[in-house]
Amino acid sequence: MRNTLFLLFLILSYNLLAQNRTISGFVEDAQSGERLIGAAVYSKANALGVTTNEYGYFSLKVPNSVKQLTCSYIGYDQQEILLKSDPGIITIQLTSNNILKEVEVAGNSTSVNRDLSPLGIAVITPKMIEQTPAIFGEADILKTMQALPGVTSTKEGFAGLIVRGGSRDQNLILLDGVPIYNVSHLMGLFSVINPRAIQSATILKGAHSSAYGGRLSSVVDIRLKEGNRKELKGEVEMGVITAKALLEGPIDSKTSFCVSARRTLLDLLMNAGQRISDKDISGYYFGDMNLKLNREFSKKHRLYFSLYSGIDKEYEKIKDQSIVINNINYKKDFSTNYKWGNVTSALRWNYLANPSIFFNTTLIYSHFFLGNTLSRKLVDTKNKKNFLNDNIDYSSGITDVGIKTDCNIYGFKNQSIKIGLGYTNHHFKPGIHAIVNNTISQEEQIKNSLADIRDQKETFVYIEDKIRLFNRFTLAPGLRATWIKDNDYQHMSLNPQVSMAFDLTPKFTLNAAYSENTQYLHLLSSSVLELPTDLWIPASEKLPEETAQQYSMGFTFRPQKNIELSIEAYKKKMDNLLEYKEGSSILNYKSGWFEKTEIGKGDAKGIEFMLKKTGGKLNGWLAYTLSKSTRQFDNINSGRPFLSQYDRKHDLTIAANYQYNDRWSFSANWAYQTGMPYSIPLYVIPKYHPFIGGDISTAFWTRPVYTQQNNLRLPTYHRLDLAAHYVRKSKKRKGRTHEWTFGLYNAYGRKNVIYRGYTEDGFFQKTQLPFLPSCSYKYSF
Repeated sequence: MRNTLFLLFLILSYNLLAQNRTISGFVEDAQSGERLIGAAVYSKANALGVTTNEYGYFSLKVPNSVKQLTCSYIGYDQQEILLKSDPGIITIQLTSNNILKEVEVAGNSTSVNRDLSPLGIAVITPKMIEQTPAIFGEADILKTMQALPGVTSTKEGFAGLIVRGGSRDQNLILLDGVPIYNVSHLMGLFSVINPRAIQSATILKGAHSSAYGGRLSSVVDIRLKEGNRKELKGEVEMGVITAKALLEGPIDSKTSFCVSARRTLLDLLMNAGQRISDKDISGYYFGDMNLKLNREFSKKHRLYFSLYSGIDKEYEKIKDQSIVINNINYKKDFSTNYKWGNVTSALRWNYLANPSIFFNTTLIYSHFFLGNTLSRKLVDTKNKKNFLNDNIDYSSGITDVGIKTDCNIYGFKNQSIKIGLGYTNHHFKPGIHAIVNNTISQEEQIKNSLADIRDQKETFVYIEDKIRLFNRFTLAPGLRATWIKDNDYQHMSLNPQVSMAFDLTPKFTLNAAYSENTQYLHLLSSSVLELPTDLWIPASEKLPEETAQQYSMGFTFRPQKNIELSIEAYKKKMDNLLEYKEGSSILNYKSGWFEKTEIGKGDAKGIEFMLKKTGGKLNGWLAYTLSKSTRQFDNINSGRPFLSQYDRKHDLTIAANYQYNDRWSFSANWAYQTGMPYSIPLYVIPKYHPFIGGDISTAFWTRPVYTQQNNLRLPTYHRLDLAAHYVRKSKKRKGRTHEWTFGLYNAYGRKNVIYRGYTEDGFFQKTQLPFLPSCSYKYSF
């Protein structure tokens, strides 16, 4: 005890003698007043520095002798700040650099920021999203991430993320800190995040912060624009598929807003034509909306509110169609209404207790819904009686309501601590199916529930530390504890995370990391497509929580200021993974999901290479991944390991951007990928069906015989995408700009095979469109 007290006395004495002081404040855009996330603030003389948190705040302890700090951020002019004797809470305003067009994919390159950004973390900027060529010209945050090493798509052209061999449900997608469960529109072709509303985005593939939890493979943290605090700004964009609009500006001197929306347009034109021609009505559309408000009550108090709402809807209505059955005339009415989407919201309070302690408290709400209604009616035209009158309904969903508090503690030299705790109630409706026959009595109506509605209560607490030693070594350990409880299931997990970086030289850094993660929910998916019929179900005694352990190590080499090479190797082991049993289907509502699943394990390993050039007229990156992902289940593939459907042995992306002049810029992406594994039957045999009447030749149906799971691969995939961007600023009206984007998806028209399968008619395959041109126009004011 005496030794401990003596040690504490020495530490306190050292801090007093060192005569340090704390400099804290916010970094923001000089033109809009929006806070900048991840800006570097450092002292060149002492090699001390920090980066701003997700709310633009920093706190740095420096010796009293330091009279000047430097602040830098991607795409902004570097600024020198002269310090007063007692500066208080300062605000640093950075000016955007419009001359140098930069694309940055992994944080700043300054030495003080490098040690806090280990390998496996990539920052995506709005400029990077805008410059990436995309299908139909629709810029997309998730598809931009697919161009990074270790990240690929579920199927080509789709927005779902496969990270280091994991399934798409193993990615935690956060929108302003709120989890979002359905991440795609149009069956997976586009993500639900409007790129115009994004302020910044970060993907974490390795040992991510202990502040995040609940998924095995990655975290995608997307922050929305706060709104211009200086003046009213807006933009309107028209493309091949959607129309978009954004408006932002100040409400008063301390309050700002940002609202954006987009919607497909083709269904409006189709419906108008159908009504004019008096035809049956059918169509599909998607739309989404983002709203963000923030108010600064003082330097110490700030309140944010954000809201997202998105929906997909497919519908068909056939009325008064005449049909003949057994020489009787009937009129048929038929309609389907199929819709799914998300609603999320967050209310956040920032509180600066003192220059060294920053609190953020968030109330969260997230709701994913799916509803499918089929109505059928047959009326005998002679006696006006109903021959058939029924409704078939299917619904599913998950709702989260919770609260969490995070606290950043900066009161140490070369060290920062983050602690937090939270509680979330997960309300699961895994799948409810009901059949209501209106032609029979109420007592005889059939109703069937696939699964009980369940509430899963999650409580968590975490702590993490970031320490810089000897100006060369950075250590970031963390620990997250999670308690899960519902009616018949309880579990507690302790997940450690640690990452480290060692600067051998100013140009060469070694990195290593280890992480453990636990996932308490599963996604039952019948395919790799992002179908909304896939079911989210909670972990239970019969279907236990998924777990993963991941090791990674690598290095970063910076031979020149704007050139960086990184290489990282990883190995990941996963347990309690779920697959549908052979022959099971979501459409079989006579059995619950306990009886439909198999539990197994998986392994993933690989090496990721990234060579990038930032800044200058020509910039871009080369990303290559060599990897392998396998699965093993006792009752699938005779218990032998097999290649996962997410396995891609070789994955190469080359992205280039060229700024020709102030008006014209050009982008090109070339992707090469090993074909996806798939199962094909070794042979097909006929089987007699005793209940089919008629000629014996029609009483046979074919049965495929599989001897191995995922025994073949699709052909090698490669594709070139091109885009040209033209910007013209109005000479008469300041701040008004016109932008055109011309794109060509799959420019050399390769017919890539994206699916192969089997039906009773034989084998078939689907190929990608040979090429797809696009054009969009944006007006900003």
